[in-house]
Amino acid sequence: MARKSRGTIYRQNNGKMYWLLYYVNGQRIRRSLGTADRREAEAKRQEIIGKLQTVDLRQKLLAVAQDVQQIDAELAKEAEASRPRITFAEAWPAYLRATRRPQSGEHTLADYERHWTRFSGWITQRGRAAIEETTEDDADAYMEYCRDTLKLGPNRYNKTVQALKLVFRVLSPACGGMANPFQNATKQPLDPHPHRNLSDAELRSVCTTAEGELRTLLALGVYCGFRMADACLLQWNEVDFDRNLVLRVPSKTRSRKNKPVVIPIHPALRTILEETPAEMRKGDILPGFAEQYRKDAGKKTSQAVTEHFHRCGLVTQEKREGRRRAAVTVSFHSLRHTFVSMCARAGVSLPVVREMAGHHSEAIQRVYLHVSEPECRAAINALPSLECASGSSPQPEDELRVRVRKLVDDAPAVKLLAVLSLLERPEIAAPDQAEAPPAVPA
Repeated sequence: MARKSRGTIYRQNNGKMYWLLYYVNGQRIRRSLGTADRREAEAKRQEIIGKLQTVDLRQKLLAVAQDVQQIDAELAKEAEASRPRITFAEAWPAYLRATRRPQSGEHTLADYERHWTRFSGWITQRGRAAIEETTEDDADAYMEYCRDTLKLGPNRYNKTVQALKLVFRVLSPACGGMANPFQNATKQPLDPHPHRNLSDAELRSVCTTAEGELRTLLALGVYCGFRMADACLLQWNEVDFDRNLVLRVPSKTRSRKNKPVVIPIHPALRTILEETPAEMRKGDILPGFAEQYRKDAGKKTSQAVTEHFHRCGLVTQEKREGRRRAAVTVSFHSLRHTFVSMCARAGVSLPVVREMAGHHSEAIQRVYLHVSEPECRAAINALPSLECASGSSPQPEDELRVRVRKLVDDAPAVKLLAVLSLLERPEIAAPDQAEAPPAVPA
């Protein structure tokens, strides 16, 4: 055991100067204090020994701190080793219980679950048991599998990335703060060519040849502009026959703003809906399609609609350069595009169309708004005649005809019929007998 000392002062060989004798870590040390005064020597002794004791205490504290740190590390290691791991089978229920997850709608959650189920089946075949064992290389390999083997389109590919990145982010705290393996997964550029709308002849063909629930489903797409989820899951209590309105909170925005769209019932749609007796108007309007949609999120329903379109002679896919798979250009969603375009063509203001379609921005609405060649031609014909190059001046009569033609192109059919009925009156037909032309009703 190392010898310790408080230090001893003494005079050497009857000298006048005082010396100090002390030990540090068992080593004997002698040093001159440089003074012959006893009190001054004692003060220096206390100063030197005090500094030594302070250094010794600091070293003891550092040693204790190191011991505590090592013990904490060992305890943390033991706790980490004993902490239960979340298996891939347990991950989805754990995600649903997590308070940190976003409040997604029912159909969005079902879509996320399908993405997770497919991924967990793939990753467990690679020998992974717990989600913490997933690496970034696994994430890269899975997205390559989705792209090259499953041949997912850009939209489904990007939704897969989004869903898996979200699940890992929400479960990360329960997994010891693991790094998100999909954090650096990149999305694919979306197809810039959206669905096209249907022509009048195509609409007439698909609507008049449909039967049963398919007939009603297509009518809801044409006259309400519903997405497939809303058309399949529409309830009778969302149809107000007294006010002649359909009120439906879109499934896509239900979790965010819960605001219903209000759509007047078209006479053709009302006729179809009223075919169901009043005493049977309970629950789902389309019980068959509703039950199937809740099982597979519209997969078989989309196939049924596509097969009907094929029977009507419609081409639903288009091969495009740079894509491995043909792009879908016509589907049930095309009816939504058609609804928006028909409303605009009928003179309905764009803000009203946006409210009925449930679009949250004008940019989204522009994707659905398709302008036909005759509409473009009518817009050009409505421009004034400015023949400045030939030196001639525009004729008032020509300008008037252009204005009349524009009014005819833009005005709703109801107003045109009212104007025609006025023109057929005797006093209008014989203007020389009339004092002044009557006002055209608004």
